[in-house]
This record gives sequence, structure tokens and C-alpha cells, in this order.
Amino acid sequence: MAENVDNSLMLETLKEIRKDQQEMRKEQRDQRTLLLLTADTVRKLHLYTEKKFLDLEERMRAHRDDLELMLKAELLGSLTNFQIRIETYVDRRLGDRTV
Repeated sequence: MAENVDNSLMLETLKEIRKDQQEMRKEQRDQRTLLLLTADTVRKLHLYTEKKFLDLEERMRAHRDDLELMLKAELLGSLTNFQIRIETYVDRRLGDRTV
């Protein structure tokens, strides 16, 4: 009789162990799936950001000449304005001196 109880107890224990193993395998499959999805998402994000940076770099290169012209025009305009102000000031001072 004790042998039947031991066998029943062992059978129950083996069933629980098997059930736990099945649950662990399912969790491992789920974790593997999540890991693969995460890796794929990271790869896509890397490609997307790399493409965006390349696009931005191309746009900057395309507008570089225009930006240079704009900056030169602004600087030359400011320089011309300053030069005119100096000439006006000098002319006024010389005009005051002759009077």
C-alpha cells in the first residue's frame, strides 16, 4: 500500500514538473519572440534615423551655396552701411571745420 502511495505521489510530482516545464518553454518562446521583435524594431529605427540624417545632410549641401550668398549679402550690406555712416560722419566733421 505504501508503494502505491509513493507511486501516486511520484506521478503527481512528475505531472507538476512537466506542467512547469511546459510553462517555462512557453515563456521562453514568448521571450524569444519579444526579443526578435525588439531587435527588428531597433534595426528599423537605426535605418530610419540614418536615412533622415543623410537626407538632412543632402539638403544642407544643396542649400550651402544659397546660404553662403545670403551671408555674404548680409555682411556686405552691413559693411556698406557702416562705411556710409563713417563717410557721412567724416564729411560732416570736415564741413563743420571749414565754416
